[in-house]
Amino acid sequence: MFDMTRSRVVLSAPGLLITCLALGAPLAGCEPSGDGEPTEDPFVGRWAGQSLVDDFGFADGRDVRLDEVFELSADGTMRGDFAGWDPVTRCVVTYRLRGVWGTPEDDAIDVSWTSIRSGLTGCTDETLDAPDADVTAEEGELWNDELGGFWTVTGSNLRIAAANGTLAYTRVENDFVGSWTGQTLVDDLAFADGRDVALDEMFWLNQDGTMVGYFTGTDDVSGCTADYRLQGRWSLSADAIDVAWSSISSETFGCDDASLDEAPTEVVASEGDLWDEELDGEWVVEGDTLRISTSVGDTIEYARAL
Repeated sequence: MFDMTRSRVVLSAPGLLITCLALGAPLAGCEPSGDGEPTEDPFVGRWAGQSLVDDFGFADGRDVRLDEVFELSADGTMRGDFAGWDPVTRCVVTYRLRGVWGTPEDDAIDVSWTSIRSGLTGCTDETLDAPDADVTAEEGELWNDELGGFWTVTGSNLRIAAANGTLAYTRVENDFVGSWTGQTLVDDLAFADGRDVALDEMFWLNQDGTMVGYFTGTDDVSGCTADYRLQGRWSLSADAIDVAWSSISSETFGCDDASLDEAPTEVVASEGDLWDEELDGEWVVEGDTLRISTSVGDTIEYARAL
């Protein structure tokens, strides 16, 4: 696929030394079993943060922000969901990670990713797109190297002080935080002449109050693909969620009639208002499902990636 090393903003923090790392089958002593099985450990929970990566091949040295959520479960399993996009190439990169962890000693935590799958989609240059696949062993080692260092939990903050910098995460206490996927049918795309077009939708509600979305769909008749990139903010009050998109960029490409193609551009205010109206209403999270009962009487459902 593509090579990546992870460049991070450097902080500083003391912590706990990781004593074993492995890609593939866990090393002996790393399995979450016996006395090493975590119970009410301060590391248990969901954690969220961001990092800047400057060596994606598709981004030519530009910083790409990855929004990251990962979970350490009491049964010793670990999973992660990391995603980001480059505004220049419009490439969206996703990572789905699985691993194990444990605390076999009072002064150490053992952590390793055992499965990392990555995909690249939405690139303006379609030759850059890559379907979900296991990362190379070399890239997997880089990911696991990031886990090596000192781990510490202070209040709601997790710090991992690694050789190339410190990773900072905050504990997720809100069910809305995470990445969500779903699909809606739209019948008002100009190139589709009233036909329903299924939009595959993926968006992230981040711990820091930012919101990012990537919605795309193709009309089989015209061949046109609609591509939306969205940025916004969200917040919670005592009895409501406040959500609004602040930027929506639209692109149409791949049309059989090239005159229907449209370069990326900000949507007009009236269309932006329609997008925001879809967010108005009651938001409810039940397990791994998000339901939005909109102000116009529709219900939109999304599934949590993590």
